[in-house]
Amino acid sequence: MVCENITDESADEACIQAGRELYKWAEQSTGQLRIRECVAEPYVVRGTFHILANDSPRPRVHWHPHFLQRLAKILEAAA
Repeated sequence: MVCENITDESADEACIQAGRELYKWAEQSTGQLRIRECVAEPYVVRGTFHILANDSPRPRVHWHPHFLQRLAKILEAAA
């Protein structure tokens, strides 16, 4: 929901703020989520978001709304 109003033309500051809000939600508001029935430790759920962010070849979770576009430009320039 924090990224609903973000478009390709959104200012970088708006994207950074949306990313911070998303990260804050993941850190503070996911304690009730369970990845498995008997897994209740909040750090396991939070760590799962980081695992998804490190997924290869393309992260399934990222904190900046334009992260994938920026990454593509960097990789394109490096090639």
